[in-house]
Amino acid sequence: MVWPQVEAWLDLDPACTAAAILRRLEEAHPAALSKKNLRTIQRRVKVWRSNYAKRLVFGQASLTEEGCS
Repeated sequence: MVWPQVEAWLDLDPACTAAAILRRLEEAHPAALSKKNLRTIQRRVKVWRSNYAKRLVFGQASLTEEGCS
């Protein structure tokens, strides 16, 4: 599973693009990923950014109270 690694990269650099993430993943896992995975990564990054924005605006405590992670 590579998503925890991607989340760590996004935590360090929230402005990182899905294309840049895919390039990094292709270097780390050349047999497992291809350009076909770009759209999936874009969707996952979009959700991550939405949650990141909520954490910035509302704080972590309010998100855990609502059951969001």
